[in-house]
Amino acid sequence: MIVNSRPDHVAVISGGTRGLGRVTADHCARTGSAIAVCSRRADEAARAAAELATAHGVEAFGAAVDVSDSDAVEAFARSVADRFGGVDLLINNAAILGPVGRLTSGVLDEWSKTIDINVKGTAQMTAAFQPLLARSERGRVVNLSGGGVGGPTPTKRASAYVVSKFAVVALTESLAPELADVGVTINALAPGALPTDFLAGVVEAGPELAGRALFDHAIDRGRNLDADIARPFLRLLDYVASESGGWLTGRVLSARWETPDRLEEQRPISENTYRLRRIDDDLFAEVADP
Repeated sequence: MIVNSRPDHVAVISGGTRGLGRVTADHCARTGSAIAVCSRRADEAARAAAELATAHGVEAFGAAVDVSDSDAVEAFARSVADRFGGVDLLINNAAILGPVGRLTSGVLDEWSKTIDINVKGTAQMTAAFQPLLARSERGRVVNLSGGGVGGPTPTKRASAYVVSKFAVVALTESLAPELADVGVTINALAPGALPTDFLAGVVEAGPELAGRALFDHAIDRGRNLDADIARPFLRLLDYVASESGGWLTGRVLSARWETPDRLEEQRPISENTYRLRRIDDDLFAEVADP
């Protein structure tokens, strides 16, 4: 069904039917956004949309989309345009963990699917929805970082996932000037370790392949994520999606360390603060020529 008037705010969440994606979709719907979610399963997408509409009284739409399939992504964007007219917030949440184990254990054979979904999928969703975001006066793209990007150490024995998330952050930085030309910001948010089934593959791989540290971490996290546990991430999401957060673009922010109040206190920030290089006065002293 094509709507006659555009909702006040429209949020699109890939991978929005379970885990952090579903919690995020619920949060956006609770605050009044019309919602479009996608996942690889049509039944899950339809059920999530129906539940969001019933629970929060908003328009909601769900579709089966493989974000690594450019035709499917373009068709999804057209459907969202037909229903809502435009988009204000795109959250690129869809991702897979990919192969678990040492590089020499044969995981290279499974790398391509991880890169296709996590990196190519993020790029294709952003490209497909850019025209819709450009129609908004508050267009925002939020990419999900992870794997220890921006933290003290990357996740071990999940090399395809870690590389894909570093690539997502680099993509975020690279696209920031392009999207600025159409009045859209783009940032990457690292939610930190959360209790979802995302690490189920680690448990299935077992401690020998995954390594004891990652395996114990996966067991410890459990699978019971709710809005209270995700609150730091959701507060950071709200900030970068707001008018107040429009000064930030091309940055990677951690829900573990960055808060809206801290970001406001730091304004203005240096060119490399909260970027992959992080070469600024907080971490590195300038090396003078001898």
